[in-house]
Amino acid sequence: MKIELENIGALKKATVKIDGLTVIAGENDTGKSTLGKALYYGLRVLKIAHSQAHTESFAFEHMNAIQKSAEIFNVNIAKGTNTDFLIGNKIDIVIDGVIVPTIIADGTKSYDNIKQKLKKLKKVPNVLFAETPICLNFFEFFNDVNTIEKRVNSYGEDISIDRPHLLFDLDYHLKIKQKNSEAYFVHEEIKNIIDGEFVVDDMGKLIFFKNNKKIDIVNTATGIKAFGVLQILSKNNHLNKNSVLVLDEPEVHLHPKWQLDMAKIIAQLVANGVKIVVNSHSPYMIEALKRYSDKEDLQDKSNFYLAENGVIEDKSNLKRIYEKLSEPYDEFDKMDSDVLNAK
Repeated sequence: MKIELENIGALKKATVKIDGLTVIAGENDTGKSTLGKALYYGLRVLKIAHSQAHTESFAFEHMNAIQKSAEIFNVNIAKGTNTDFLIGNKIDIVIDGVIVPTIIADGTKSYDNIKQKLKKLKKVPNVLFAETPICLNFFEFFNDVNTIEKRVNSYGEDISIDRPHLLFDLDYHLKIKQKNSEAYFVHEEIKNIIDGEFVVDDMGKLIFFKNNKKIDIVNTATGIKAFGVLQILSKNNHLNKNSVLVLDEPEVHLHPKWQLDMAKIIAQLVANGVKIVVNSHSPYMIEALKRYSDKEDLQDKSNFYLAENGVIEDKSNLKRIYEKLSEPYDEFDKMDSDVLNAK
C-alpha cells in the first residue's frame, strides 16, 4: 500500500509506502503528523466508500466522508454533489496496485471512476490513529456520552458527538480477554513492562490495575498510558493483519529505556502482520526501530523517510535522518570548542 499527497496541510508533496514498518522522521511542523492524519482519514473515507460501492447512495456517503476528512486540513471542499472540488489538493491511496483518490478534483464525473476502482478491491484496511495517550483520561466521560447517544437515538433521533480519534477504536468493554487474538502477546509483554494492566471495573470505569490495587486513570503516569493504548488494542483484537496503526510521536512521554521497549513491541507487531506508521523526532526511537526491525528480519518491509521543507521524498533515507537528528550534538561540540578556545 502507498499514500501520495499534494498540498495537504504542511505538506507540499509526499509519497510513502505502507507495507510493514514506516518511519517518518523530522523536526516539528514538517508534516509528519499531517501524513499520519491524511492516511487515517483517507482510509476511513475509502472504508465507507467501499462499503457503499454497490449502492445508489455511494456518491452521497462518499461526499460526507470526504467533507469530514477535509476539515482537519482546512481544505475548502464545496458541499453538495453537483459542484467541483478544490483543485490542487490530492490524497491518493494505492491498495493492491489500484490507485484510489480520496479527494476528487474534477467534479462529479469522477464518481463512476472511483466507484469502479473500489469494486476491484476485496477489502480496505482498518486504520487506527494514536495521537496522545492523554485521551484515556476522557474514556469514562465518552463512555457516558456513548450511552446517552444510544438512548437518544433509540427514540428516533440521530445524534453523533465528536470524540478523540482513538476513542472510536478503543473497545468500551474490556473485561473479555481475547487470548486467541494475533497480537495478544503484546498485552502480556506490556503487562511485564508497566507491571500492570488496564481494565474496566464493575462500574464501567477504566482503571490501571497494579499489585492488586486500582489506580485512577488521571493518577496514572502518561508514559504508562502510552503502553496502555497498545495493551487495550491488542486485548480486543484491533491489531491484526488487516490493521494499519498510526503512532504519532510515541516517544514523547517515554524515558529512553522505555522508548526502546516501545520500539521492540512495534517491531514484533509488524512481524505479526500489522502495518505501523511511526512519526518521530527521537534518535533513540528511530535507531531502536531500525535495530529491532532488523532483528525481526523486516529489512524488506521497513522504510525510513525524512520530512523536510514540506516534502517527503519517495525513498528511504536513514543516513540523512541520522545526520539531521545529530545536529544538536554538533551544537554541543561547538559549545565545548568555544569553552576550550576561551581558555
